[in-house]
Amino acid sequence: MIETFRERYQDELATMQTYLTNALTNLKETEKQLSQRDEYDYLTKHQTNGRAKIDETIRLTKSSAVVTLVNTYDLLTKINNYKITIQGKRN
Repeated sequence: MIETFRERYQDELATMQTYLTNALTNLKETEKQLSQRDEYDYLTKHQTNGRAKIDETIRLTKSSAVVTLVNTYDLLTKINNYKITIQGKRN
């Protein structure tokens, strides 16, 4: 029973690490895109089509980061619930 918990816990942690790495990557990409947007605005004040494309890319990247963080939270909840279940069976 304890070995099963360890194996499952390790799998969940590995998945969580992947999710957090993806979230960090998405947030860094968002920061880069915001910088590009600011530079784009400075260079071309009246061209809105390019700005709209950049804004959409930023929105999608931020959404991906949020989804990834929500998935990570769900994993933490599952781990916690599993730990409670194991502890209850011990008692």
